[in-house]
Amino acid sequence: MSKETFINILVESGILDEKKAEEVTGPLKLKFNAEGVIAAIHNTGSFDENYLTYVDFLEALVRVAYIYPFSE
Repeated sequence: MSKETFINILVESGILDEKKAEEVTGPLKLKFNAEGVIAAIHNTGSFDENYLTYVDFLEALVRVAYIYPFSE
């Protein structure tokens, strides 16, 4: 799966909303938008840096969950 497809899945599922970008107060200091997600999953990818294997997909989900702006 490509990283763009992963972003599209997040948008279609309602997890990622392109209209609002919420600032995260964690150590990454990323905004939760498409650019922030791409920056968080940038280092994933075993064979091709633009595609995710199954393990890379799981790692990308964990990284997105780490920067997701959960309410207090």
